[in-house]
Amino acid sequence: MSDDDGRDSSPEHVQYSLHLTNPLKGAVELLAARQFKTPQCLIEDLLLSAVLEERGVLTELERKRLTAEVALFRRIDEILKQLRRLDRWDEHVTRMVVETIERDHLPLYELAIGGDAYQNGNTTKNRINKQIGARVKEGLQATIKATRRGGPPLKGSVTKGLIRTYTKLWRSSR
Repeated sequence: MSDDDGRDSSPEHVQYSLHLTNPLKGAVELLAARQFKTPQCLIEDLLLSAVLEERGVLTELERKRLTAEVALFRRIDEILKQLRRLDRWDEHVTRMVVETIERDHLPLYELAIGGDAYQNGNTTKNRINKQIGARVKEGLQATIKATRRGGPPLKGSVTKGLIRTYTKLWRSSR
């Protein structure tokens, strides 16, 4: 999913490499699978929780935005839990989840991204939208739909909304 050209040139977003022992790697993967998350999403959630518990490491605005981000992802996890329980979703599920956020949680989404939900070029919005796509895929244990094995992913488009494109998903045989 992207709301612009997909590039994140903002210095406020950095990527870290972690070196985990095999037992820790296995534990992270197991815990992530139990929560229907990617290991990356699990680690980010754990770091966010740890940082939010500490006083004096964030400005008030940063704390509000990160708290909103945590709440947004919890709402998404609830939506995905319901979709798993009802087993009602198709290749456009990512669009459906984003539309639910737009309809039911727009103020929370805007606080999390720190801006107008319909404005393109916001790197935080782009990062969060990518995380939403990853959470939907992992949360439903889906696979990316492609035209052929190893081919490019099939994309859907949205004319008016929080996102402009999304990756179509298959039900996985996991």
